[in-house]
Amino acid sequence: PEEITFKEMKVFNRGGAPLEISKIDTSCGCTQGNMKDPLIQPGESGTLIIRVDPHRFPGFETTKVLTIYSNDPVNVNISMPVTSKIKGEVKFSALKFDFGTLKENVSSEQIIHLTQTQPETVTIQEIILPEGTSEFITLEVKEVPPPEWKDSELAEHLLVARIAPGLSSGSHKINAEIKLNHIRYKGFKIPVTVRIEGPYAFSPDAITLRKVVPGVLQKGVMKLTSTVPMEIVNVSSSNENIQITYNSGTEPNSFNFDFLVPEAQKDRLQKDVLSVTVNADGKETTHEINVVALIAKLPEPTPSKTDGN
Repeated sequence: PEEITFKEMKVFNRGGAPLEISKIDTSCGCTQGNMKDPLIQPGESGTLIIRVDPHRFPGFETTKVLTIYSNDPVNVNISMPVTSKIKGEVKFSALKFDFGTLKENVSSEQIIHLTQTQPETVTIQEIILPEGTSEFITLEVKEVPPPEWKDSELAEHLLVARIAPGLSSGSHKINAEIKLNHIRYKGFKIPVTVRIEGPYAFSPDAITLRKVVPGVLQKGVMKLTSTVPMEIVNVSSSNENIQITYNSGTEPNSFNFDFLVPEAQKDRLQKDVLSVTVNADGKETTHEINVVALIAKLPEPTPSKTDGN
């Protein structure tokens, strides 16, 4: 919907007693529900009216939950998802910048075309990049001259992303935040991904492990290889429940990383950001490796049988 919209749904009473809808809660004020008549006789149906206000949610699609409370002895409350889609104020030629794999010290540029879908002016006020990335990853907005618009009333812009030489080797992903001046649609985030192929590489470039048994060392969860002389300067972890160590590999200029969760953890999902600083060919660089580990569910200890005497 583009404006406040109502949709009706039938609610059936399959029981043998009157059904009374006492309350309908919502997870967001943009989506609300009300009964025409809160009392439904056995074998009959009532009408649930769902109201969606697209001006109260910022994106182009949303799913909210209505919770219906009644005197049903089996289902005292029922949760019902409501999904709404609206026509956006801006149309995009793509939803992300994906540069694929680039050679080290090579620049690249990609463009996303933004077209307004209504005459009301939507302008980009600000572009925010994560701290530390603007030196090598940049975004700018260029206005398309009015004579080149497909529709003379619908303005067009170009969102230009550039990768500059000097970005460190490995995989990079950032979310650029684009702020708009629109009353409803305040802005959006657009991902920028690129992999720089340098003299060395982590394989894989993120560690994901399942069924991790506490106390059991998992060897070779990640490998670091280089075509030039290299040393590891420092390895640090952000999660004290996880231990990651490394040792020299069998190949020249290579290292293997091992993983260990020493003890059973209350939280079975353990996350970490591993910081690895390397010196390759005289250049020192720090890389952050995302680590996700799911601890295996250990069997409950069998209670010992005791003699009742």
